[in-house]
Amino acid sequence: MISYQRIQFGVGQGSFHGSEISTENGAVRWVYDFGSRTKSERRNLLGAWDRFEEYSVSSTPNTINAFFISHFDIDHINGLKYLSERKVNISEFILPAYNNLEKIILLCRFASEAPQITDFNSFICNPEQWLLKTFGKATLVRFVSASGEDTVYPEDSESRTTNNEPTVPKLVWDATKIENNIINGGGNASIDLSDVGNLKITLRLFPFFYRIKSFAETDFEKECRKAFKGMSIYDALNKLADPKFFSRNRKKLKAIQNKLFQDSNASSLCLSAIFEYKTQEIASHYGNNHIPYKKYLHNFWYLIDPPADNILGWLGTGDMNLRDKNAAENLFRTMRDKITLIKTFQIPHHGCKSNFDLACLNSLSSVENFIIPYGTTNQYKHPWKILKPAIHSFVRALIEVTEKTDDFIEVVHFTEKCHCPSTESCARDNIRAKDHVHRVRFDAHSQTSDCS
Repeated sequence: MISYQRIQFGVGQGSFHGSEISTENGAVRWVYDFGSRTKSERRNLLGAWDRFEEYSVSSTPNTINAFFISHFDIDHINGLKYLSERKVNISEFILPAYNNLEKIILLCRFASEAPQITDFNSFICNPEQWLLKTFGKATLVRFVSASGEDTVYPEDSESRTTNNEPTVPKLVWDATKIENNIINGGGNASIDLSDVGNLKITLRLFPFFYRIKSFAETDFEKECRKAFKGMSIYDALNKLADPKFFSRNRKKLKAIQNKLFQDSNASSLCLSAIFEYKTQEIASHYGNNHIPYKKYLHNFWYLIDPPADNILGWLGTGDMNLRDKNAAENLFRTMRDKITLIKTFQIPHHGCKSNFDLACLNSLSSVENFIIPYGTTNQYKHPWKILKPAIHSFVRALIEVTEKTDDFIEVVHFTEKCHCPSTESCARDNIRAKDHVHRVRFDAHSQTSDCS
């Protein structure tokens, strides 16, 4: 049995994506962002986390193999404190490698937009120290370096080791691209599924970080030195990690932000997940070429024929600014031929007008599901009202995921045996029983299982 599921959870003005790939011998689970600034954020986030655990078929609940953080804005990270309270075991964190000046810029924004929050300044100043203190010294913290002009999504390796002994699926990083816990351009991880014998099923995770320089560094550094009495950026950052010092200097940071406004969100860590299976081996194992893929949309499960290329790619963009020409070109150049494998795409910054150029839709012609996570009561008028008709004009689904909607779920499930209460319902789906997807529907109030 192999099950792969990816879910965009409705948490309001924020984002939480969770994925899992599992076999009979274990599972690998990863998360991309976990935060919300919608009223009752704690209830929204922990409710979503409970659903993530309910959807899971993993035998090791409350465990995450890799936690990716797109950027340090509150609505993408403030759920970390709740996971700490739940004592969630996180093997490793993967973060964008911000430099010291960028961290100061993040603090200026933080001081301006989150006056009621005082417990994340130390995270912004020294995220590794904060994460190790919060989740334990056994947690590994990695940083993704900014991509350069020559960064390209690496080609798939043809070498594959076959292991006939049952093994636990593992997340394995390309060691040649990692140095001192810095993931360099092209660094990627793959999921080890050797326990399924000769089946060629692969899942690769590729994080990449593009640094947008939208400010004059010398002007910003000059203002910082003036505000902190000649301190270097490094010294000021160390001081600002102290909550009391940060609180005393919040007005100074806010003044810098007002004078030299910078959108620190624009530089975000993106993450792609490419799930691929080889038809010949699957057909030999299962008896036909039909691999069930289903998605949950508008309170209904849709069972869909798999794509002709047998690849189901997902791409999360955090709050990346795809209106920036250089950023957009970098994204599509980095992905190159892989961009055509993306079937589900998370529109950046909650569908904000200033972060998405409609011209990007031409490069995303293979995408079938465009996701916008946002809060219905947000003050920023997200999402951009033109997005919906623009995406529908491409005959694509626009999925709005909010605190008032269901989660958006995609599942690929290979199973030897159907556990449905009725084989008749399988016949109605016109799918052979051994290839059938056992459907589980969850909502906030009930849990049912059916095949209709």
